[in-house]
Amino acid sequence: MSNLSIVEEQLKRQKSHNLGEATEEDWSSLIPDGTGLLPTYEEITIPLFPDQNVSLNLKCLTRRQLSPLDITNSLSTGDHDATGHHVWLASYFFLDVIVRPLETKTLSIEQIREKIFFGKRILELGCGTGIAGIALMMAITEQASGKIHQCYPALFMTDADPDALQLCKINCKINDLKCPVFVTTLQWGTDCWIEEDRQLNTVLNRESFDTVFAADAVYDLEVLPLLMKSAFEALLPKGNFALSHVPRFASSSVESLIIDEANKVGFILVYRLYPRDVYTKIEKLNEFEEKNAVLFFFEKQI
Repeated sequence: MSNLSIVEEQLKRQKSHNLGEATEEDWSSLIPDGTGLLPTYEEITIPLFPDQNVSLNLKCLTRRQLSPLDITNSLSTGDHDATGHHVWLASYFFLDVIVRPLETKTLSIEQIREKIFFGKRILELGCGTGIAGIALMMAITEQASGKIHQCYPALFMTDADPDALQLCKINCKINDLKCPVFVTTLQWGTDCWIEEDRQLNTVLNRESFDTVFAADAVYDLEVLPLLMKSAFEALLPKGNFALSHVPRFASSSVESLIIDEANKVGFILVYRLYPRDVYTKIEKLNEFEEKNAVLFFFEKQI
């Protein structure tokens, strides 16, 4: 993994030490220390399991810290802006469907959680702040619904923005994850896969993941073919790709476009969940339905 340029000199001055199974390197030096190396983030607390007093603490940019240009800017050029440092609605929808206790016991959703996420080798595309992946790992290691899920073997959190990766590492450190987590660069659509050492669980191999997921990754429809290509190449045959999506502009055809692009690379749609499948509380139902939230589950065909 390449060092992040913004803290490269700082990291050279730090003496590495083992943090145990949770991470592949020492991230303690990345915690903001007032030196001005990092932007000023706000820290928010996101409840995950209220009955067990388990919450996720996250450093991020809030909506009021982003300009309208940041929010609407197309990232398909390869340039990076601050949108990956904010938590968008699709990530919260992912948390409600996959991580948090369900408002009502829904067997089909519980089965999806078990089948696609628990006990799997997982890759996240476009991790941004790290909210979705961190929450998922916390769910795996917590007692949820009376079960303790085995955290095996690892989660790879990836992004093309080095500053977002730095922020993700900070948030992983803050939440003291117990499962192996690897944070590294991945540029969608490029031949970034490591072909050697296929038995090693700490590298990005083509066709080596059981599950790939992304939340709020379709910020620009131009990135959709590259996103689907990367997800498909990463997965083992019959592997699953979960995509949590809230459109940033009103269009009735966006869902069809997403499914069409998935079909082109060899995915088939196996599940599609809407807010009405998840929420019983009218306020939350209306909030996510109004924004046209949807969570797709695709399967890679052989």
